[in-house]
Amino acid sequence: MKGILGRVTNILFERRSRDRSAFDVSKYLGFLEKHYSRTPMPEEQSCDSYPWNLWERSIAECLRTSCGAGLSYVDPLEIPEIKRTMIFSGATPWEQRAKIEHVRAAFKGKLSAVENDILPNSIGRYRTRLSKSDVVESSVNNIHHLMHLAAYALHTKRMPWEAPKIVEFGGGYGNMARILKSLNRECTYIIIDLPSMLCIQHWFLTGALGAGVVSLEPDVIVEGKINLVTLGTFISQNLAPGDRMFLSTWALTEAPSRVQKLPVVANLISESAMLLLASACDENDQITGDLQVDVCSSRVKFLPNNHRYFLK
Repeated sequence: MKGILGRVTNILFERRSRDRSAFDVSKYLGFLEKHYSRTPMPEEQSCDSYPWNLWERSIAECLRTSCGAGLSYVDPLEIPEIKRTMIFSGATPWEQRAKIEHVRAAFKGKLSAVENDILPNSIGRYRTRLSKSDVVESSVNNIHHLMHLAAYALHTKRMPWEAPKIVEFGGGYGNMARILKSLNRECTYIIIDLPSMLCIQHWFLTGALGAGVVSLEPDVIVEGKINLVTLGTFISQNLAPGDRMFLSTWALTEAPSRVQKLPVVANLISESAMLLLASACDENDQITGDLQVDVCSSRVKFLPNNHRYFLK
């Protein structure tokens, strides 16, 4: 199969590739304790709209408490904070059909034949019938993430996985990284995130792509792998600017203002050759109103009008 019925269709199709219950809490306790035994992070500033620290610490506490209660294995995607903010479930059939057509329009003829070893995830299975003979079986998350990549391709005329290095600020449970790494096996991928989310991403991505593809907070960024790092670790790497993509769908502009104003954030935006930034453009957004780089802006389809992409 050619075009969109190549790699992207293989990503859209849902085949159960792993046991979602096999999150071994004990594997990550040492990592969590190392980070949470340090001096507590300062409280959110009064101007911040999203309780970042409280949200993240509640997830970490869920993981640690489950181990203390004798639960060796848990499903992180059933944690209320994760399920509420990262697992989409409310899309209407009309929206699903429209999103799929949007993705097909963006990627038609741009992708090579199917690669059977790409392992799609199985979060939130959903069947969408476009016609009597055209049924897409996928998750709302997959289609939503592919929609962001389609918007980038349509506006910039570049394929988002072309970059040899991709830096994502706030990686969710890891699905965007899974899609892009599946489409470009050679790229170096870096997710900057909070410690408990890095654990969940490690669990998800090693299950989907294999343990040899993912590195959890390495001392040095490993070329060709998905590197999961905290912001502090990323800053210490002092990566040179270059032909990379910087990607963040809402996480950056929902971060505390003190994080948004860090020099490393400004450098990631200005010194990356490719940019895909999505924002609600609300009072918490300290970035998009003062962008000093040449970007195009467009509305995020199927979301309220204040949600916008910033692309280059």
